[in-house]
Amino acid sequence: MENIRNKIITISGEPASGKSTVVKEIKSKYEKQGFNVYIISVGDVFRETVKKEYLKRYPDRINVSLADIQNDKEFMAKLQSIDGLIDDEIARKGKEINEKERPNDVYIIDSRLAWSNVPDSYAIRLTVNEAIAGKRVFYDATRGSEDQYETVDEAIQKTRKRKLGEIERYKEKYGINLLDENNYDLVVDTSYTNTQELADIIVSGEEAYRTGKSYPKYWANPTCEER
Repeated sequence: MENIRNKIITISGEPASGKSTVVKEIKSKYEKQGFNVYIISVGDVFRETVKKEYLKRYPDRINVSLADIQNDKEFMAKLQSIDGLIDDEIARKGKEINEKERPNDVYIIDSRLAWSNVPDSYAIRLTVNEAIAGKRVFYDATRGSEDQYETVDEAIQKTRKRKLGEIERYKEKYGINLLDENNYDLVVDTSYTNTQELADIIVSGEEAYRTGKSYPKYWANPTCEER
């Protein structure tokens, strides 16, 4: 059977690298070109998977909310390997997408390990200077209370600690190094790259990847420097 390569973009990124913002911009650019854009996020898959598993055990509780399920400590304790279930579900979605050609559709999968779960995707990793990441977190009033800090230095240190914690967790749990650039088709330093420029880079890169054309793997704004 012919290998089908639909427009599937998997995107992961360091804390405060601008992932959520650029996903919205990519979606907007593709929609302006007439594509149908579907975003699949780990958060959405988590909610779907937890509820599906809950209803398997309690089929009569059809009107239960996610908050109710998560507050059911007995159920959550029995739910083994939720991460594995989520990985399996994302892999299933990737296979389902590529069961046939979908020339009018674009799929953006927001997940740390989606590049591994959907190997035919255009895999992107966003990085950011640690000082800039901390400043973004500190000055972003839309973030939750867990990301509110008294000083910029505190935000920088805590954001760095979060990044290193993620790297260690994935090494221990999956034996995967998130910093290994061989995992990705495109690595972009977003420290000084504006959102529209970044979206253009990704859209152009995906087109080159899918059609077998040469395209740079590494992008960084020339003004980027350590702070």
